Amino acid sequence: MNIRKKLLVIGALFCQFSYSQTPLRTIDLAQEQPSWTAALGGGAVAQPVETSYGIALLSEGRMLSGITQDGTVMWQKRVRGTPSPFMTAFGDFIYVITNSSTLNLMNPSGVTLWSAECPFQIMSAPVVEKDGRVIVQGQTGLACYGLNGKEKWTIETDMQKNIPLCFMNDGSIVVFLLEGANGKTTAKRFSPFGEFIEDLRFAGEVFCAKTCKEGMIISLTNGAIGICSVSEGEADQSWVVKSKFSSGAAAIAYSEKSGNIAFFYQSGSEVTADIVKASTGESIVQIPIGTMSLSDEIQTKATTAGFFIADTHTAVEFSESGTILWSCGIFDKSKWNYMIYTDDNSLTFSMSNWIINSYKMTQNLYAKTKPVYKKTNDSFVKVRTRSVFEKAAGLQFLTQDDMTEIEKKLEEGSLGAEESAILSDIKSEAYEYLQSLTTIDQFGIEPSFFGANPAYTEKLIRIMSKTGTAEFSHIFAELLKNEKDRNYLALIIKYAGEQKFDPDGEILSAFEFIMQRRFVARDNEVLKNICDATYEICRFMGRPSLIRQGKGVIARLFFPQYNQAARDYARETFDRIKYIEK
Repeated sequence: MNIRKKLLVIGALFCQFSYSQTPLRTIDLAQEQPSWTAALGGGAVAQPVETSYGIALLSEGRMLSGITQDGTVMWQKRVRGTPSPFMTAFGDFIYVITNSSTLNLMNPSGVTLWSAECPFQIMSAPVVEKDGRVIVQGQTGLACYGLNGKEKWTIETDMQKNIPLCFMNDGSIVVFLLEGANGKTTAKRFSPFGEFIEDLRFAGEVFCAKTCKEGMIISLTNGAIGICSVSEGEADQSWVVKSKFSSGAAAIAYSEKSGNIAFFYQSGSEVTADIVKASTGESIVQIPIGTMSLSDEIQTKATTAGFFIADTHTAVEFSESGTILWSCGIFDKSKWNYMIYTDDNSLTFSMSNWIINSYKMTQNLYAKTKPVYKKTNDSFVKVRTRSVFEKAAGLQFLTQDDMTEIEKKLEEGSLGAEESAILSDIKSEAYEYLQSLTTIDQFGIEPSFFGANPAYTEKLIRIMSKTGTAEFSHIFAELLKNEKDRNYLALIIKYAGEQKFDPDGEILSAFEFIMQRRFVARDNEVLKNICDATYEICRFMGRPSLIRQGKGVIARLFFPQYNQAARDYARETFDRIKYIEK
C-alpha cells in the first residue's frame, strides 16, 4: 500500500468530538497555600526529575537533593563540577551533566559512583536504553557509556536538529539531522552498539518525536502524524494520518497504560489535544484545552487519570474520555524557574527565593507508587544455543583466547559495533553454564564442560561482571542458586559483587539462599565473599530498601553456628554498610 492510499484509508477513520467544557476544578495558584514547602541552599539549575520517593533536584552550590512526596529533604550531596541544565532519572539513579561535557552517575542516595568525560559538549538530557547503557547527545556527535562508566562508543554526525533522541521498538537509536532535502527532515538510525543501520527520510519536516512501545511517534509540520517501527530489520511506517490541523502537533504525550497518544496542536492562542490509538492512528476524541502556548510548553506527560500539559501560565490535566479534570493558573514566571508534575498529583515549583513549593492538585485513590525500575524481559542481545553436533564435538561459543581478548576489550572500552557479538557470546555461554547446572540437578549427568574446565568457567564469570549492562544481574542470581560446587560458588559471589547492579535485590536474596546450606557455615572464603559482595551492591545501589536487605544478609552471620572469624568480619562489614546510610 503506497503512502497516499494509506493516508486516505486511515484518514477516513478520523473522527472528532470537539466541544467546549468547563474544568471540574479551576485553581489559581496565586491564591493557594502550598501543600508543603522545602528550603534549599540555592535555586534549581536543571529540570527536576521524578523518582520513586519524590523528586531529585539540582541546585546552585552544586547540590543534588532527594526530596520525598511530603517535602522531606532525605539527603543533599555535592556533585563534581559546575552543573549543566541536563539530568535524567534511571529508576532512582540520577545521571547529571557537569562542566558541559562530564557525565556523572549518582546512586539513589546521591553518592557519585563515577564520572566520564565526553569528547563533546552535551546538549540535552541523557537517554537510557533498556539494558542500562546511557547515551548523550552533542551538536554533531553521540556517545554511549555502560553502567560501570566505561565508554562503549562515540560517533560523529552532521549537525543535529533540536529534537531528543528516540528509540525504535528494536532498541535502535534515531538521531534527527538539521539539514534535509527540500524542507524534509532526514535522520540516521544506529544500533544500540553505535553501528550505522540506515538513513531515514520523512515526507515533511519533523516537528517533534517521542519513543513509545510500538516504536517512534512522529509529528510533521504539515499536520501529519504517525508511528515508525522496525520490522524485519528495516524501519517503516506502521501508520500515518493526515490530521485536520495544518500546523502540526507541537507536543506529544504517550500512555503505555492505555496505549493511546495525546497530540497537542496550536491554533491561534488555543490548544487542542487529539487522543489517538497508538495501534491504528484512529482518533478517539479531541479536547479543547484552552488558552496556552506550546512554544512555552514546560511538560507533557501521561498520568494515572489521563494526560497533563503545562506552559508558563497554565497547567491542565484531562481524562482520555475528554473531561478536563482541573485547570490552574500559574503565578508569574519571574517567581520560579522550574516546574514538574509528578505521579502523586503534585505540581512542584522551584521558586526564585530558593524555596520549593508543592501543590496537591487532586486526591487520586488509584494512583500507584512509581516503580523504581521498569521491569522488562525484552533485550536486544540475542541468545543462541549450540546444536547437538556442536555439543557432541565439545564446541563452545568462546575459547580461552577469545575470553582473554574480550576481557581486555571490556577493560579498554570503545567496543563499538563489536559489542553486539561479544555480549551475545557471553550471554549464550552463561545460559549454557546455567543449563548445565540444572541438567545435573535433574539427571545427575556429570561432569559438565564447565565443571571440568575451571579456568574457562572462571574467565566466563569474570567477564560477565565487566560488561557494564543490566543483562547479567538475573543470570548471576540464578547461578548462585544452582551452583553446588563451593569453589565456583565463591567465584560467582565475588564477581556478582564486582558487577554491583542488583535492581530487584535478586542477588542479595540468592546470598540468603546460599547461607542456608550446611557447608557454608564452615567456609570462611564463601562467607567473606558474601560480606564483600553485599557491601559493594549496597554502596552502588544506594536504595534504602536494598541497604536494609543487605544488612539483613550480614546480620545472619552473627549467629553462633558461624565461627568467630566470620562473625568478626560480618560486624566490620555491617558497620561499613551503616556508614553508607550517613
